[in-house]
Amino acid sequence: MASTLLFIISALLCITRSANIKQLNVSGLVAAVFSPFDAQDQLNLSVVPLQAKFLNQTGVSYAFIAGTTGESVSLSQNERQKLLEAWIAIAPTYNLKIIAHVGANCLQESRELVSHALSLNSSRLVAFAAMPTSFFKPATIEALTELMRRIADVAPNLPFYYYHIPSMTGVEFSMYDFITFAGQHIPNLAGIKYTGLYYSQSSFPDLLRLMAYKDSATGRTYEILTGRDEMLVQCLVSGVKGFVGSQYNFAGELYNNIIMEYNKGNIVNARQLTLQADLLLAEVSQNMTAGRNGVKYMMVEAGVDVGDSRLPFMRLSDKEKQQEQENTLRWCQQTNDALSWCKDLRERVTK
Repeated sequence: MASTLLFIISALLCITRSANIKQLNVSGLVAAVFSPFDAQDQLNLSVVPLQAKFLNQTGVSYAFIAGTTGESVSLSQNERQKLLEAWIAIAPTYNLKIIAHVGANCLQESRELVSHALSLNSSRLVAFAAMPTSFFKPATIEALTELMRRIADVAPNLPFYYYHIPSMTGVEFSMYDFITFAGQHIPNLAGIKYTGLYYSQSSFPDLLRLMAYKDSATGRTYEILTGRDEMLVQCLVSGVKGFVGSQYNFAGELYNNIIMEYNKGNIVNARQLTLQADLLLAEVSQNMTAGRNGVKYMMVEAGVDVGDSRLPFMRLSDKEKQQEQENTLRWCQQTNDALSWCKDLRERVTK
């Protein structure tokens, strides 16, 4: 009886507090930004302004800091804090909105990352997100909810997004089941960064149920941000409007064109552009050795030297970099320079 009463009180408090939390309502692209390293694999924060400028020039207005693309779990807590500080500092110059990823394998570290983000006292910090622990994994939705609640409650007035990426974390639950339970316990839960779109056969039906869900008692809904660049058109059809991905670092203009064509009703054009985007990834991976981060090197090809990735990624050899440049230039030729930096890359390579 007492536990039931506590549950009811908790739910009522959650309803009251959640009324003050606004979703981001992202319409467009969120770049999951690369963490820049120098030749010694140390953070090279001098590159962050160049990244921010590039995003601005290619129509990307949100940056997701230290996620999977940003090699979050390969960074120390201090490095993650310094990285966020650099992005917050440059954000006003290029009109960027910042989402801080704070997921870690230690709950206390995640909470401290949130506290640090709040201490920056910046209106450019618009939300935060967390993936679950991935070594000691939450075994139930209840455990996952409690883990996320302990992270989210550090910043109760900031929208919080759960980062669902089971291909990396091994934490696989229906996000519909998670939302319907967690929404009663996490007042500032605003939505899901849904990257598990083809991890299981039920993923897309799960996303559709989330998109249609509305709490019958409170009217509360949740925002879905998808994290599979190559499935952007499928997600647009499903009603998703916000997209978080690595390719938006260097191919934002192409993906913005896909969205524009879709919104104009030019579905055939949107599909053709999507094929170009998918082939860009295929060209990068062609003849590449496993364990190399060729996608990060594309940012270097685009003209912003974010360096190599840290171990366990292996460095690209000079031969591998040359091969990737040849692959990319072939793609540029086939698509009539679908990205504005294709011409710059060609000029650098032929010098």
